[in-house]
Amino acid sequence: MLEVLALLDDPAVTSEALLSGFFNEENLLTYAALSLLMGNVEGTVTDYLIYSPENSQTWYFIPEDFRNAFEIPEWQSYAYLMNNKVFRIYLQEEENRMKLREKVAEIRSTLTDERISETVAGYTKQLLPYLYSMPEIIQLPIPAADVEPYIAALVDNIAQVDSINYSVLPPYIETYTREGNTVTIDFDSQADLTYYAEVAADRRFSEIIETLPINEGRFEYGIAGSYYLRVVGVTADGERVVCGNISLDGLGRTIYGGIEIN
Repeated sequence: MLEVLALLDDPAVTSEALLSGFFNEENLLTYAALSLLMGNVEGTVTDYLIYSPENSQTWYFIPEDFRNAFEIPEWQSYAYLMNNKVFRIYLQEEENRMKLREKVAEIRSTLTDERISETVAGYTKQLLPYLYSMPEIIQLPIPAADVEPYIAALVDNIAQVDSINYSVLPPYIETYTREGNTVTIDFDSQADLTYYAEVAADRRFSEIIETLPINEGRFEYGIAGSYYLRVVGVTADGERVVCGNISLDGLGRTIYGGIEIN
């Protein structure tokens, strides 16, 4: 494990180095594909285990659980995979992103809309009476009134993987520095995208205060105090790609797709 950590700390590490005995490519692809299909945003951030068989130096990703599956259905992207450094390194190369696309398509060919609907219908009829009884109803992670709409949306939520553009690398903010009005960001980028900093007063980015161009990793913003920031890449066709950061603000609240600037 110490060798793996040292490898991940190397800023010049490549996916080839990761796969040279430390990680199994088929496991990485299958784990990532299932995370996307299940909308398991936390599955590559906190809710996972890594396992190495006895007498082996290879590590395998195993899901801890799927309790946060489909929690953020609007994320039609693989951006949140970037929060795990193993996947961030692996997905830097477009060839590997195309492998992920193929793995998702492979699983999706059996996990069809029709099969999902049939499976869900069978379980729903049997489970709803139990979910709506005590003590289960007071332990539900969502309001009881939202259970059936949540179930009804499963087919559409899983189908969102069909629209992912794997050719575009989601930006990921590594670090930032703030000196006066100048903020310098170190983030993953592609040469053919134009990048902007979107500033908001709330962690959900429900209202964007400013959209500022990023030039050579810097932007100017003169408002004092803390604020929320996300990097957005725009392709030549106008497609927006929001950064994948999942972080915490000063109050310990989760920020999806951005960071807090202090």
